[in-house]
Amino acid sequence: MYDRYPKYPVADAGYGSYDNYTYCLKNKMELYQKYGMWEKERSSQFKKEIYRVENMRINRKGEYICSNNKKFEWVRDYKSKYKRYDHTISEYECFYCSKCRQKKKCTKAKENRKITILHGYNLKKFHNKKYR
Repeated sequence: MYDRYPKYPVADAGYGSYDNYTYCLKNKMELYQKYGMWEKERSSQFKKEIYRVENMRINRKGEYICSNNKKFEWVRDYKSKYKRYDHTISEYECFYCSKCRQKKKCTKAKENRKITILHGYNLKKFHNKKYR
């Protein structure tokens, strides 16, 4: 029907996904949609939740550091089979959880705390500066 895509696609936060952002980039559209956690991430309560992956420190080497100042170590990489556009997911584990006093607050897991990071899913890179 139309011979081109809009410059600014209009969509609510439910459409702010890796696949949709990648599609927009490939079709020369501006990244204007918010993502699902956009509103929540800006709340002061969210920023106080020190056990969330989004709020963990990252050292100069790019390693995630827990609130007990222990680093998460790489365990494995794998490809997501649920995304249209390929990207790698890395799994990290903190191997110091068994002696940690904060473990009950940090994780429900019986073993060590694990986190997954989606490479290529850097939302700060994807989003328009107007939302920052």
